[in-house]
Amino acid sequence: MPLWLRRIIYLSFIALFLLVAPILALYSMGYRYHWGKHRIEQTGLLVMDGEPRDAIVRIDGELRAHGLPARIGGLGENEYTVRIERDGYRPREEHVGVVSGRTTFLNNVLLFRDTEPTLEFSGAITAVRVSANGQWLAFTRTEHAYEELWIMDLGNGTRTLTIRTPRSTAPTLGSGQANGQRPTAAGPNMKVSDLTFSWSPRDAMLLATTPSDTIVIDPRHPQQSRSLLSSLPSRTSIIAWELASASTLIARSEGRLSRISLTTGRSVTFRASAPAGPFAVARGTIYATQGQSVIAIPVDGDAQTVIADIPNGAPIAAFTDLRGTALDAETHDPDQLLTIATTSGTVRVRTGSDQRRTSQGDAELWHAGVFELWGESEDPPVDRLIARREHPIIDAVWFPHTPYVVIATAHDVTAIDDRASAYPATLLASFDAIQSIAIRPNGDTLFIIGRRGIKEGLWMLPLR
Repeated sequence: MPLWLRRIIYLSFIALFLLVAPILALYSMGYRYHWGKHRIEQTGLLVMDGEPRDAIVRIDGELRAHGLPARIGGLGENEYTVRIERDGYRPREEHVGVVSGRTTFLNNVLLFRDTEPTLEFSGAITAVRVSANGQWLAFTRTEHAYEELWIMDLGNGTRTLTIRTPRSTAPTLGSGQANGQRPTAAGPNMKVSDLTFSWSPRDAMLLATTPSDTIVIDPRHPQQSRSLLSSLPSRTSIIAWELASASTLIARSEGRLSRISLTTGRSVTFRASAPAGPFAVARGTIYATQGQSVIAIPVDGDAQTVIADIPNGAPIAAFTDLRGTALDAETHDPDQLLTIATTSGTVRVRTGSDQRRTSQGDAELWHAGVFELWGESEDPPVDRLIARREHPIIDAVWFPHTPYVVIATAHDVTAIDDRASAYPATLLASFDAIQSIAIRPNGDTLFIIGRRGIKEGLWMLPLR
């Protein structure tokens, strides 16, 4: 080959490199030629993660990714319609704004199974509640002549009948009344005629009362249920769990309080008298109200101390939990949720009722009226409106390990993304009547107490 031709080829490669290298560099940095604007501009990157892993991603109708997680580059600054879909699942579609030179993240995207609920347990189920550790579900079923208490293992779906008692009009022992908790279907204590039950504030132990007995049930060994009649003081009028405990009960008898250890079976009567109004016991202290203040009374009868003033003087209806030095309480007229710092005396007030925490921490859900659901999960906590519905909200639960909340009205169950109200809600199921919902700890199944047509009872809805 002549020398001059070799030089031309050599210089051509150098020129091509000098031309292509900057183009490749700009391309790798996200720059693209915008044919509409007739100019080069830096594009944005969309990064997505979620389930199911084999979902596909369409952007403005164009298939852009097979599977999650996905990295989609070359997107000009604009708002795009992103649709994630997979056969057998309900698709998710939302509008996402992409900014030039920046990465936009869509994390924890979750598609729900496109299935119908199945009736797993029929009958007139009248009360339902999940244990504090999220592992067990207790519910009562009422028939014409008797009432039943059932326990379900949310891990494997096993159901066990623990109590069957004849229905009557005899007075019952008020489970949970020591701390003034309201016996509602969505609350921590349930009352159905003559059969009441309440989960312990920690772990999972069940206290049940019938007209003739008071029983403690370990859901891991439900057939070894233990009667407490021999351990209770005479003429006991109230029995409830000690706050922040799964092994201690508090009994009230003729103006005195006693602590009953489920470990030893021993009963110890406090020197301090029982308060006249709502109260709770935790860690050697009785919490009660005096006028417009919250007071702490040592169980050994030492002098009481004022720990906080009640905002606006609203009467406390229940002390519901003690988390470290944070004492939770509810008021009526108006309905409020209070978190009282027992050391500093500061009080955090939220307007609402029926507080529910997630097992992932101290995140909370509560109702403000019947049409709004509020919550918080940040630190420090920030109250925010999660959902507003045209029909009353019956129940709501956190979806485990995700930013989603499942909400039930009387006729439908929907899932919404808690991160932004602009994200559309996903309809999961429709019912003629819904009473309550619960969810498995791993989030793969939703339990619904309700009626569809002529069938009523406990329904199961696969979510994942």
